[in-house]
Amino acid sequence: MRETTTGRTLGLRLAALLGFAVLVAARLPGLWPDGRLWAEEGVVERPIHVRFSDVDLLGHVNNLRYLDYAQLAQVDLLVGVFQEARVNGTVTTVIARSEIDYVGQMNLRPEPYVVRSRVVAVGDRSASFEQEVGDPQGVGRVMARNRIVEVNVDEHDQPTPWHPTHRDLLEQRMRAASGQA
Repeated sequence: MRETTTGRTLGLRLAALLGFAVLVAARLPGLWPDGRLWAEEGVVERPIHVRFSDVDLLGHVNNLRYLDYAQLAQVDLLVGVFQEARVNGTVTTVIARSEIDYVGQMNLRPEPYVVRSRVVAVGDRSASFEQEVGDPQGVGRVMARNRIVEVNVDEHDQPTPWHPTHRDLLEQRMRAASGQA
């Protein structure tokens, strides 16, 4: 956390509902075969290879790595928007909130896991993304669900409106991912 010039604190909040997430997993929307709720358009998919350094002494992937994996797909989605927009200038965003539900255990293995990301809300100065980390080897088993709120900021780390082209493209991806394109 750090203090800004206006006295407001910027930081990252992690809400990890370890026990509860396993109990509600069957009722949460999913993206895997048989009942996909995510449209294919507007969704970024990325393979994730677990590294040896991601694993603890018991062979389990460290909980913070799940967030790293989710953010990789979310960043891919944002970079795609910025590249398509072709707007001159610099874009700076910060994570204002990140929540994760740990649903399954990931281990070190040669086969990749898959992370999918989509835009679920677009505001004047922020956008919300959802990700699912899944195991395509386990018939689409979900390992974690994540939601990230990204805020567009200026050179003084103050929230600032999205460039109109960026906002339009984020909204297009949101509609496409929800099947409303």
